[in-house]
Amino acid sequence: MDEIKFRQAMIANRDTQTKLAEALGLSQSGISDRINGKTDFKLSEINFIIQRYHLSPSEANTIFFADLVSEKDTKEASTC
Repeated sequence: MDEIKFRQAMIANRDTQTKLAEALGLSQSGISDRINGKTDFKLSEINFIIQRYHLSPSEANTIFFADLVSEKDTKEASTC
């Protein structure tokens, strides 16, 4: 997950960690752990955030799956 881009989306939507945690039914530590990459977001939580922030598929991929794409690209590049 790209924490910086996630926080940028949160700010752009005038949201806070507290409000998002409440909307997702999470504790403060629960949302913090997800944002900081200690715990993965559930798919249902990702879908909720995509709708809440009106994210395009590209934006969602960049925020939530950038590290997965980077790992795949890195593995493919190392086998070439």
